[in-house]
Amino acid sequence: DSFAFQYTDLVTAKRITIPIPKDSSGNFSVSFPVSTYQEVYLSQGMKIKSDILFTGSREFSFFVKSGEMLNLNYYTSVDRKIWSREFGGPTGLSNDQFRLYTDKLDFTEFSSFMPQKEFDSLKNDYDEFKKYVSTRLKAALAYNNDYFKTTKANPEVKKRADVNMKYYAAATVTSAVILSKPKDPKLLEFLKENNIMVNNPDAYGYDSYRRFLDQYYIYIDGEARKNAGGITITRAQMA
Repeated sequence: DSFAFQYTDLVTAKRITIPIPKDSSGNFSVSFPVSTYQEVYLSQGMKIKSDILFTGSREFSFFVKSGEMLNLNYYTSVDRKIWSREFGGPTGLSNDQFRLYTDKLDFTEFSSFMPQKEFDSLKNDYDEFKKYVSTRLKAALAYNNDYFKTTKANPEVKKRADVNMKYYAAATVTSAVILSKPKDPKLLEFLKENNIMVNNPDAYGYDSYRRFLDQYYIYIDGEARKNAGGITITRAQMA
């Protein structure tokens, strides 16, 4: 099996892939530059003829910090029924703490910020949909507050949990704007009311922030084409 680490560099708007060379025992060591607190995915490659492409399954994500070593022990059986992962190093504890948080989150109503069924039923009534998302975001952040009051974790773990919830909400509402095309979406008002920044340097390394920016790019590009007679905004300009 071939694996690689992957992340999106928001400054260049490019996906970065770092193949993992393993020895006969499965051990590996790689280093790569990051400029921020960066979310990275472990991806499994697909073999197509003689090439290996890393466009398929993502195993899981974790965070790395510039200048810090992170140890990762990962095992999966051939039938993928048995697997384990453990982190070590300065950033390892935070990754383990975040994994415990998400494991518990999976058994709550917030395992998916917006289930597809609810999204489909509400998106055509944009104003009500926007109110619903705001209410759901407040409830999700309250859940995070309660969880971290009773569970010891590094401050950056709660920050990661809150940032994810905020940008899940932002991406959800922006997607609804694109699909339902309301005359006055008041998208920036929604973001301001929920303390969500469009330009947030502290979130540059978060995949949830990237997903929001992808949706926001589609929205801004559509508005530019509609109102400015053929002007195009490139993803590089957005970055």
